[in-house]
Amino acid sequence: MGFSWDGESLQFETLGSGTAVESDVILTNRHVVVNDGKQVDFILLCPAKAKTTQAVQCNIPAAVMALHPTLDAALIRPLDPEVTFRPVRRITHDPVIGTSIRIEGFPIQTEDFGKFGSEKTISVINHWLKNGGVLEAKGDPLTISRGRIERIGRLKTETENFGRFFWTDVKANFGNSGGAAFDGLRRFIGMPTLRDQEYNAFVLAIPQLEPWIETVDRTIPQLPPVIQKFYEQQLEKKTLAQSLKAQSVDYEQKTFSKRWTRKTSPKKRYEQPELFEKEEAVAEETPLLENQTTIFRQNSKRVLSPGLLHQMYFQ
Repeated sequence: MGFSWDGESLQFETLGSGTAVESDVILTNRHVVVNDGKQVDFILLCPAKAKTTQAVQCNIPAAVMALHPTLDAALIRPLDPEVTFRPVRRITHDPVIGTSIRIEGFPIQTEDFGKFGSEKTISVINHWLKNGGVLEAKGDPLTISRGRIERIGRLKTETENFGRFFWTDVKANFGNSGGAAFDGLRRFIGMPTLRDQEYNAFVLAIPQLEPWIETVDRTIPQLPPVIQKFYEQQLEKKTLAQSLKAQSVDYEQKTFSKRWTRKTSPKKRYEQPELFEKEEAVAEETPLLENQTTIFRQNSKRVLSPGLLHQMYFQ
């Protein structure tokens, strides 16, 4: 989640996906961390837990480490040197046309794309900016979409070179930008970066980014003291509404625990097969490996119009 500093407080700017390419380096799209030509001042990472789609806390401050000079790519690093992630396994060469792939990320729901993602995160962010506390991204589990690579080549217009892409039939939307595309062997092949009017994803190939990733300066970004102080104050905020809500939740949990103890014996505790079967089915259908970290979210608007697509060609 990207924020700008207006001189007095943080302002929400961007929301997107990202992937750990090294233990302390996150790869995402440039347009995820640059809004209207201005780089965001502050980032909160929301690490997705392996093998779960539960909500996570966005409690890892980070900043932009580097922007690619020509391609739509950026590197992010946590401000705390003790924070690390398990990186993905990256391919070193392009896959072939027809390769089955899966795209993982956090798309934002739109009217035309209602089956994927959610809008709840944005309302949570606005609530956090107003009331403080710990930012929790509830309601937006990681989304996995499957498909194939249709074409491979360099995406260009007469005036601009977008780099090497995989044109896929995998559906993607705002928020998928900067996420991860994997082949059948769970190797990271690139980032969903653009989409056409049919929501088909254009994946920026990772092999072309390898030299840049290996040589970029690893210096930990420094956050301006005024932003650091504001963030710390946000964490310390406790509103009356939050306190009452916490008390209410605690009471409901205690009440439920008493009812459960009174009416349900230990032998009958798991006699809800339909619930557990659903949970197991979700885990089986969308497994997350421990070496895969899709980390944060963004509402990108990189859409290829029919006119622009007509001008583009693969070389």
